Amino acid sequence: MDFTRGRIVRSRAGRDKGLYLAVLADAGDRVLVANGRGRRVSAPKAKNPAHLAPTTVVLAEGELGSDKLLSAAIAAAFPAAQGI
Repeated sequence: MDFTRGRIVRSRAGRDKGLYLAVLADAGDRVLVANGRGRRVSAPKAKNPAHLAPTTVVLAEGELGSDKLLSAAIAAAFPAAQGI
């Protein structure tokens, strides 16, 4: 699976291990991700693609526009994961 803009991924390593994040951009050897809560859209985290597990869920472009919309979209897609 590729890391297209809007795809939800789960972090497999690092301080954010277990969190669901949305891909904002593929920057070559890094992937820029955010979740709208701890990691804002305005300051995405650059992660190694090997440390990310892609899911089958892809968000619409409109859901990536703000932190509030992004966090709500991730919570709707993975409601049980919000306690992590």
